[in-house]
Amino acid sequence: MTMKKFYFLSIIFFIIFIPNLVLAEEQNCQINLPCSDNNQSSSTAAATDNLEPSSTGICVYFFYGNGCPHCAEVEPFIKELAKKYPEVQLKELEIYYNEANRQKLLDFYFRFQVPGKNQVIPAVFIGNQSFIGTGPIKDNLEK
Repeated sequence: MTMKKFYFLSIIFFIIFIPNLVLAEEQNCQINLPCSDNNQSSSTAAATDNLEPSSTGICVYFFYGNGCPHCAEVEPFIKELAKKYPEVQLKELEIYYNEANRQKLLDFYFRFQVPGKNQVIPAVFIGNQSFIGTGPIKDNLEK
């Protein structure tokens, strides 16, 4: 396959795939990630939302990718905060190799109205706040 064909097919794929993905996310936008659930691949299909602090502590959702240098930079910082504050329940969700977690991240982006250009990792969601990217996480997460 020539490079021109490859690029052409890639562009066609993204033109067809991305709008369908966005529409599917808008139609089925539900988050069910209880802090007490240690299964990190829980379904987003349930009807309840668990974004508010739970009775057992503050839920922190940390989305990252294995091999992402920015994620690796903030991960020790986030884990240290979780140790420092015992009421924090850290929910780590890897998105590069876990499609269900990637879909959850897209759902969080939709719920928090994160603009497309800002939909990057690392990303942290707590209650009604989002912290996207290394700088915002390191500069604002503990405040």
